[in-house]
Amino acid sequence: YGTDATSVWSNADKVLTVTLGSTPALAHGNVIKPLGSLRDINAVGNSAAVGKVLDFVPPTLNSVVYSDFNNTTGNEGLSAGDKLTLTFSEAMDTALVAADGSNLGTRLPVYEGPGGTTARTGTVYGGAGLGAAWNAAVGGTPANKILTVTLGTGLTLVSGDLVKPQASLTDAAGNGIVGA
Repeated sequence: YGTDATSVWSNADKVLTVTLGSTPALAHGNVIKPLGSLRDINAVGNSAAVGKVLDFVPPTLNSVVYSDFNNTTGNEGLSAGDKLTLTFSEAMDTALVAADGSNLGTRLPVYEGPGGTTARTGTVYGGAGLGAAWNAAVGGTPANKILTVTLGTGLTLVSGDLVKPQASLTDAAGNGIVGA
């Protein structure tokens, strides 16, 4: 736990708080497990809950699925009212995506074509009618793992574009997303 790490029991010996010292030897994917019969131990601050995984694993964007719900004009391409469903590897920090979708271009920028080297500009996901909503927990799917984007008017996104999530989009533990 590092040089000069400290630990203190509180709440009638139900809570153990471990404060990391300098240069702790904790790394990506470490698991901290109790020895013996320690149970239900919580932690605060720069400490880890005993017996639970210390989450340093960055989330990934697993899939982007397009649904054409608004094909009233006969246009088979992307149009206002259509939906993009983005599925992530784990629960995300929902506060980082505005419900009105106004920051999608920053958190989930879009690049032209499958090669994805030129960023799309303008109202990529659209303007009026644009929205973003995270899923609630249903069955075996945890909450905040699926983001549904309702496309707005005037969108510049086209079929075949590449969504490249930015590290500023994080999971519930604060780990920045990786990959596109």
